Amino acid sequence: MTTGETVVMLVLVVGLAITGWICIYKAEALAARQRRQYEKYAFVRFNPFSVMVTKSWYPMYLRVSGVLIWLWDVTLVYLLWFRKPPQ
Repeated sequence: MTTGETVVMLVLVVGLAITGWICIYKAEALAARQRRQYEKYAFVRFNPFSVMVTKSWYPMYLRVSGVLIWLWDVTLVYLLWFRKPPQ
């Protein structure tokens, strides 16, 4: 892997880690922000899945999504940096 590819993958891995952290630890604030957007803008409500933010289980959905993002991140790290390519 070249230096440029390594830098791009490092940015991707760090971005996924931060996104997962926000989904897990800031789920209530994120859900409240998305609920305000749902109430404020009419074009947001046209999305068929936008009603999901009004449900009581939405913060838990964000937390589970954050865990899945972290698992995907760990998988990428393993596949890109620790697994030896076949020769």
